[in-house]
Amino acid sequence: MHTNFVWSGEHNQLPEHQYVLFALPGVGNVGKLLIDSLNDACDSEEILKLQHPDLPPHATMKDGILTPPHLYLNKLRLPNNQILLTLSGEIQPLVPRGQYEMAEDILNFLRENNTQRLILLAGLSSDAGCEKIHVVVADHETKKKLNDDGIIVSETQPEGGVIGMCGLLGSLAPSRGVSSVTVIAETFGTSVDTVAAERLRLSLINYFGFELPITLDRTEELAKEIMENYSEGPGALISKELMMPDDSFYQ
Repeated sequence: MHTNFVWSGEHNQLPEHQYVLFALPGVGNVGKLLIDSLNDACDSEEILKLQHPDLPPHATMKDGILTPPHLYLNKLRLPNNQILLTLSGEIQPLVPRGQYEMAEDILNFLRENNTQRLILLAGLSSDAGCEKIHVVVADHETKKKLNDDGIIVSETQPEGGVIGMCGLLGSLAPSRGVSSVTVIAETFGTSVDTVAAERLRLSLINYFGFELPITLDRTEELAKEIMENYSEGPGALISKELMMPDDSFYQ
C-alpha cells in the first residue's frame, strides 16, 4: 500500500454507510462544488486524510496548522438520518502511476469497510445549452440494477473517456469488489458551473433518493470561494479528470 490513511481525532474506523461520493476539481468543478456544498450544509466531520508521495509537494496552512497535501474523507448526516461519506480534495497525484496506486488503495479500503457503492461526480465539456446527465458504469451487474430502477446508462458518452483518479476509480471498482457509478453533468466548461452542479444534485435525488439539503444561493457562495483558490499552476491540468467529447484530453 502506497497511500497513508491518517485517522482524524479519535476515529479509527468508518461509520456504517452505503454510499461514498467522490469528486475532484475538474471541468466546471461541478462534482467538487456539490460535495463542498454538502459538507458545508450538513456540518460534516472529517474522518480521514489520505496522503500519497506523488501528490504535489505543497503543504498548506489549515486552521493555523501546516498540513501536508491530502485527500479527505468526511462523514455527514442527511435530514433523513442517512449517513453519507464524501471523498474529495484539491489535488491528485501528478503522475499516472501514483493515480493508479492511490485509486487501488482507496478501492481496497472501501471494500474492507463494506462500502456498497462508490458514486463519482464529474463534468463533461459540451456546447452552450447542453444540459444532459450521463450515467456510466463499469460492470454489467450494476448496469442491470440501474436499468431495473429506470435509470438509463450511457453506452457512448463520454466519447473521449475519463482520465485521472475519477476514471481509474470508476473503471477499477468492480474488479476490486466495489460497485461504482459515475454521474456526469454536461457543462459549458466555466471554471465553476453552479447551474450544472445543481443539475447534478437533482439527478442524485432522482436516481438514488438522497435528501441533499443545499440551495443554489449557498452553492454560488462556495463557487466564489473555489474561484478564489483556483489555480492554473503546476499540476492543475492533471487534476481535471474529464473527458472531452473528441479525442483530446484537455481543453
